[in-house]
Amino acid sequence: MRRSVIAAALPFALLAAPVAAQEIAPPDQADGLTELSQTLSDPVKQQQIANTLAVLSEVILDLPLAPIVEPLSRAAGDITGEEAEPVDPDMTLRRMRPEASDLPAEITDKVPRAMSSMAAMSDGLAALLPALRTMAEQLKTALPSDRGNDY
Repeated sequence: MRRSVIAAALPFALLAAPVAAQEIAPPDQADGLTELSQTLSDPVKQQQIANTLAVLSEVILDLPLAPIVEPLSRAAGDITGEEAEPVDPDMTLRRMRPEASDLPAEITDKVPRAMSSMAAMSDGLAALLPALRTMAEQLKTALPSDRGNDY
């Protein structure tokens, strides 16, 4: 179940990744990280996102899987030369794994904490930006530029 919660937190990591991956920019870029941190640490926003993800997970748990599994089963049979096994038309993730029904409650519980952790990481990255800028400048002068390119 822990992997499911981590997977549910992935959209937030993807939200933060472009900010973290930006080229080291002028000092005002740290403001974007501060704004991101404030958004991620806002309890109202955390609860809204957690509730939305919980509802989405409920829907996903009850989606019929036969339209996905049946063609895959036929393709596997074509490859192996064996006849495809029949697929239960009522198969859902919830029926396959009844313990998955706990996922929405886990999301509601853990996503706000994950967002708070990401807010703290964003704060740390904002604090680190000046040192990274200094290091980048030092590397520009220290590394040889054999092709005349700026690194």
